[in-house]
Amino acid sequence: MKYDEINLGDNVSFEVTVTQDMVDKFVEISGDNSDIHIDREFAIKLGYKDIVVHGMLLASFISRVSGCLLAGSLSTTQGMELKFNNPVFIGDRLLISSKVVEKLDTFKRVKVKSMIYKLSDNMDDAKTICVKASFIAGLSA
Repeated sequence: MKYDEINLGDNVSFEVTVTQDMVDKFVEISGDNSDIHIDREFAIKLGYKDIVVHGMLLASFISRVSGCLLAGSLSTTQGMELKFNNPVFIGDRLLISSKVVEKLDTFKRVKVKSMIYKLSDNMDDAKTICVKASFIAGLSA
C-alpha cells in the first residue's frame, strides 16, 4: 500500500493466542533466557501465576501492522515507544488494535497508536501494552 492510500483514522486489528512454542522460539532467537520467562517456579515465587511472556515478543506483533496489514512490504518501521501495563502468560488470547493517528506528508511517515488487550473475563488487566509507532510507507521496491 502506498502512503497516499493510507488515511487518518484507518485501523486494523487481529487476534493471537500466545503459545509455548512462540516463547521458546523467542528465547532461541533473542537469547533472553531470564528465569522469569522460562522457569515457572521462579515466576510464581515472584508473585506471577506462570512464566511471563517477553514484552518484546508482544511488541513484535506491531510489526505485522506496518509490514503486512496497514502499509505492507514497502514500509519500514522508524520507531516504537512501549508501555507495558500488565503481564501476559502462555495461553492468553490477545487483541492487537492499531489506528493511524498522524500523517507527515514531507517524509511520508505514518504514526500509529496500537493497543494490545488481553481478551479475558477480568477486564481490570485487559490493557497490556500501549504502543506508539511510526513507519515510512510506500518506499520504492
